[in-house]
Amino acid sequence: MLKKTIALADQGLVSATNFAMGVVIGRVCGKAELGAYALAWTLMTLATETSATLTMTPYTVFGPQLSRDQRTAYLGSIVVHQLLLSAAFALVMVVGAVLGSWQWLLPHSLSSVIETMGWAIMFIGLREFARRVSFAELKVGLAFLIDLIVCLGQVGGVLLLLHFGALTASRTYAVAGISSALVAGGWLAFHWEIFQFKAKLCERDFKRNWRFAKWVLGSWIVAALGIYLYPWLLAVFHGTAATGIWAACCAVVALGNPVVLGLSNHIGPQIHNVYAAEGTEQMRRCVSRSSLLFAALLSPVVLVLAGGGGLIVTLVYGKVYAGSSSIVTLLALNMLMSALTYPYSRGLFSLECAKADMLVNFIAVALLFVVGIAAVKYYGALGAAAALFASSAITTLIRIGVFAREVRQRALQGPSDAPRFALEYND
Repeated sequence: MLKKTIALADQGLVSATNFAMGVVIGRVCGKAELGAYALAWTLMTLATETSATLTMTPYTVFGPQLSRDQRTAYLGSIVVHQLLLSAAFALVMVVGAVLGSWQWLLPHSLSSVIETMGWAIMFIGLREFARRVSFAELKVGLAFLIDLIVCLGQVGGVLLLLHFGALTASRTYAVAGISSALVAGGWLAFHWEIFQFKAKLCERDFKRNWRFAKWVLGSWIVAALGIYLYPWLLAVFHGTAATGIWAACCAVVALGNPVVLGLSNHIGPQIHNVYAAEGTEQMRRCVSRSSLLFAALLSPVVLVLAGGGGLIVTLVYGKVYAGSSSIVTLLALNMLMSALTYPYSRGLFSLECAKADMLVNFIAVALLFVVGIAAVKYYGALGAAAALFASSAITTLIRIGVFAREVRQRALQGPSDAPRFALEYND
């Protein structure tokens, strides 16, 4: 219970900091700048989550199956993979931003934000790697310390920019990169002994991770497309100011993130550990309890947002953001659906059924193209929120059914042998 509490406090800290950054940019710099900040955020999330999926997701799932020496060798390979992936994303973002601005495909303000994000993503990715290793090892206190220092650095940097009248979305991301670099560097210095570097294992471990994580990655990318294309569609059809309204509503709904992401950081590794130690049936029970816990904790948040979310948006961001009550309500319901389905998704990963999870997410993308684009074009942010909630509700029901089917199949097969990854991993 203590670890769950710390995980919730950690995510509360991160969510409060991200919320404050968005509010300051929205009020000081305006809707268009907030929209550019939100669009760059989708790219940062894509980069960090892709890297984490190819590195930390396999480690979180399979790490509990390995001996101490095997885990240090495995982590040595993974940190190399993380650095290479972050460098690749940084190069793509910087080059893409420069070419986009040169060819007049992107507004200068947006290309400037994306270019800065590209330079910062190396360090942001490494900081995210450090906190996820801590969560995978169930060291939630260390993860909290990492996030605390980063958040203090971000707040301090933004206050300095405000003091000198120099705040922009680009400089906000630069501050995030600098604070992440300092914390990630310190974490590596103090935890160097947990890495054992063996060049011959790096390529083999990447191939092994890819065999498992390619479906997890595909699942996440497909899910991300079903979510993050909406603000870009708003920018295409209605301009970055419309994306700014979307970002403001999402930020208010993100007040539930301390529950969603805080519990997710703990529940994901817990599900994988339960499966490795106790088998499918106990893991199924853990998944069901976790989903019910999300429902119990998030329902009051959803009710508050449904009743007063629009007022909160107006009070926090200003009168120019008024009239968004329905958008906030639909986004809050979408948050609830996403939280309910999260444990079932982790359960499918433990059962090595990530391909099935990815196929479920394809339904959300199909709905985006069937009804979502038209909804955004004709109804703006309200249409986007309605389409997003509908796709989340449908895929939640389908994913629960797929998980139940896989568990039944495992029961019919009888007791299984030790997890294959541990048996195959030899130094």
